[in-house]
Amino acid sequence: MKLSPPFPSPPPHPPAPPPLPPSPPSPPEEEPWVGRLILWIVVSLVLLIILRELGKRFSRFVGLIVLAGQLPGDVPHFFEQLSEAPLYTIKSLSREEIWHFVKRAFVFPGKMTILGRDTSLERLERIRLRFQDSGWRHLTFRTADGVALDGCIHEPLPGREKRWVVFMNANMQKYEEWLFYFNRYVNEVGVGMLVFNWRGVAFSEGYARHIRDLWKDGEAAVRYVMDL
Repeated sequence: MKLSPPFPSPPPHPPAPPPLPPSPPSPPEEEPWVGRLILWIVVSLVLLIILRELGKRFSRFVGLIVLAGQLPGDVPHFFEQLSEAPLYTIKSLSREEIWHFVKRAFVFPGKMTILGRDTSLERLERIRLRFQDSGWRHLTFRTADGVALDGCIHEPLPGREKRWVVFMNANMQKYEEWLFYFNRYVNEVGVGMLVFNWRGVAFSEGYARHIRDLWKDGEAAVRYVMDL
């Protein structure tokens, strides 16, 4: 009798897979009011920045009205033409000139200039150079916030008491155009005199957008004389 071979033993069971690592704890759900608070803070900051920039532009506009001497070129002649023929005067300006004015006045506030050659500044410089032979010395001094102001100074006459006059221009006034009268006053009275242009006017740097800017200019002029 022939015996059949024994049945093969079943294969061993595969080893059990290692246990999975514990999953990280899920972040706590954000409360709805927290998200709204963050959004409110961000929107408020953006609005504050926008309002601040708009305030700067508005104060710049007011500064040009209060101190119209910041406008470049022959301003009285331009306003005279504007009053006589407003449409023709505006149409005579090129797009580049209009954009240059808007940019320096409101978009990127800065010292007002004109495109090309400024014959008005050349005329003021010729006047100033003419009076340097009469004892006037050209100078530049800085305000507390670092703005360079253009001016002229005349020392007191020899043998006279050292007294000083600091002249602060009226609106639309530039000291160069009044040097004839200043020179006559100095020689008659014998005092020393400092004259200057406000920030943004003629050769002075910067621009005015608040009355505090003019206070700083006046304080710097007086301090310059007191430090002599």
